[in-house]
This record gives sequence, structure tokens and C-alpha cells, in this order.
Amino acid sequence: MAAVEKPGTKTRLVISRGDIVRSWSTVATPRSPACLKWDGRIRRIQLEDRENPYNTYTHEGLPPGPISNPGRAALEAVMAPDHTLFLYFVAKNDGTHYFSKTVAEHNAAVVKYQRGGKPLAQ
Repeated sequence: MAAVEKPGTKTRLVISRGDIVRSWSTVATPRSPACLKWDGRIRRIQLEDRENPYNTYTHEGLPPGPISNPGRAALEAVMAPDHTLFLYFVAKNDGTHYFSKTVAEHNAAVVKYQRGGKPLAQ
């Protein structure tokens, strides 16, 4: 179930999940050899990279410093996030995202948009 691309939609789902820190953008911050292999698409090598101190998938808590400088739209989205039931989103590789309400729907979107139809490992 896709949604309109608005910063407030992503903000609301992050708040709803309580997953404030864990974000793919932290794995793309160039701090390790795996990060230097970044090609614009997230790969397992980046997700599992323990050498990158900014990687919030492998390190608890906040990164040691900022990962970006938020713009006005991002700040406004935090102050007034959208009202939505979405809990997940995945990049569609066209500059937009697919939003879903369940992990099953999210996993199907990952297969479609990120894995080119290749099933997830069980």
C-alpha cells in the first residue's frame, strides 16, 4: 500500500515503531571499508558492518556524531508527523518509497523493489 511521499509519513512510522535511531542512512556514512563500497543500494555488507561506528544496526545508541543536516521539511515533519498506520518503508529505487503496515507486506516489497523478485532467505 503505497503512500504519498511526504517527510511526515516516514517520521510517523519511525515514531510509531519506537525505532528512533536504527536507520539505513547510518550505514552509508563513509567510516569503514564496507561503506566505501556503497553503490547507492543498501547491501548486507553495510548492514552487518561493525567497523562503522555510525552503523546503528550493529551499535547501540546514538552515532558518535551527526549523519546529516536536516532541512526545514524534515524539522517540520518531526514537529507535526502525519497520522498513518504504516510501520515500514522500502526504497523503490526511483526516488520514492513503498509504505506498508505489516512485516509480511514489507518483506514482499523488499523482494519486489530491492531483490528483483529473488525470495528472502528463510
